[in-house]
Amino acid sequence: DEVKVSGSASFRGRVSARLLSLAGSAKIHGDVKAGTVKAAGSLSLDGALEADSVRVAGALRAESIRAAVVKLSGSFNVGKGIEGESIELRLSNNSSAPIVKGERVSIGAEEKPSILKLLRRRRTPELRVGRVEAKVVSIEDVVVKGDVKAEKVELLGSGRIDGSVEGEVVKR
Repeated sequence: DEVKVSGSASFRGRVSARLLSLAGSAKIHGDVKAGTVKAAGSLSLDGALEADSVRVAGALRAESIRAAVVKLSGSFNVGKGIEGESIELRLSNNSSAPIVKGERVSIGAEEKPSILKLLRRRRTPELRVGRVEAKVVSIEDVVVKGDVKAEKVELLGSGRIDGSVEGEVVKR
C-alpha cells in the first residue's frame, strides 16, 4: 500500500497507494490515486494526480491535480488544471496551468527577491493561467498572467496580475 522510490523509476499504468513517496526522478505513464503524494526532484505524469495531500518540490508535469491540500514548489506545467481546498504554489521558474481553483490559493516566489538577484536582473517568476478562482487569493513576488476571480485578492511585495480581476483587491 506504500510506494517509495529513491533514484530513478518509471511506471506503466495506474499507480494506487496510500503513500507515494518519490525522491529523484519518476515518470508515470498513467493516473495516480493516493492518500498522500510526496515528491522531491522531477515528476512527470501522463495522467491525472488525485490524492488527499500533494507535496512536490522540484519540477512537475501532469495532466491534472485534484487534492484537498496542494503544495508545489519549483516549476510545474499542469495541462488541465489544479483543484483543491488549500493550494500553495511557490515558483522558482515560470509555470503554467489553465485553471487553479480552490478555497484559498497562495502564489508566491520560492525565494524572496534579494539585492544580489536584483543586480543579476533575475526575472520575477510568472504563472501563466487562464483563471485563478478562490475565496481568497494571495499573490506575493510573482506575476500571474491570467484572470483572477475571488472575494479577496491580496497583492504582496512585487506581486501583480496581468489580466482581469474580479473581487476586492488589497495591496500590502
